[in-house]
Amino acid sequence: MSSVSLVPATEEMIREFYGSNPPRTVRAIAGVRDGEVLGVGGYYILGRRVFVFSDIKPEAMKEKKAIVRATKIVLGMVRKSGIPGMAIPDEDIEGAERFLSRLGFEKQPSGVYEWQS
Repeated sequence: MSSVSLVPATEEMIREFYGSNPPRTVRAIAGVRDGEVLGVGGYYILGRRVFVFSDIKPEAMKEKKAIVRATKIVLGMVRKSGIPGMAIPDEDIEGAERFLSRLGFEKQPSGVYEWQS
């Protein structure tokens, strides 16, 4: 099995992964192995906030090193934007809140997590 490559996500990659185009402009990277998009992560701007997102196929969840590398890249992109990053953990993924906390996101009263670069 070959390793996961992290590359700038194209509109075609996002369409392949989600089955449609994103509802807004995003800046993202994709995890790709043997031509298959295994995950997408990045951010979009809504108002005066940057919303961070990631989606990973279940079979790619075991690719811990690639997930950590991708996370560092995405947070670097958010840092360059100069706008505070926001994230909402997926309640269906065990440890999602803990992962955001370890990355420096702080839970707000609204339930949204905020990250200051």
